[in-house]
Amino acid sequence: MNNNNNNLKTRRQWFSSGVRWSVAGLIAAVSARLLNRDKTADQSCADPKGHTGCRGCGALNGCSLPRALSFKQFLQKKNGKTNS
Repeated sequence: MNNNNNNLKTRRQWFSSGVRWSVAGLIAAVSARLLNRDKTADQSCADPKGHTGCRGCGALNGCSLPRALSFKQFLQKKNGKTNS
């Protein structure tokens, strides 16, 4: 009976330490991912396949991607506002 109780205790300890290490690893992985990402605001397009295009994008004003910049220039030329 005593041996069975010790095995159960060791299994519980093993399981709880495994869960603890898994959570610690997950936190470390998420932290590393957040720390190593690029610091620029625009890493990728919100609509990469271009279903709605830049016209329907809510982030167009602050976007610095080439596609958005050329679309902004097109809109300026269309509205008669040139920055020459």
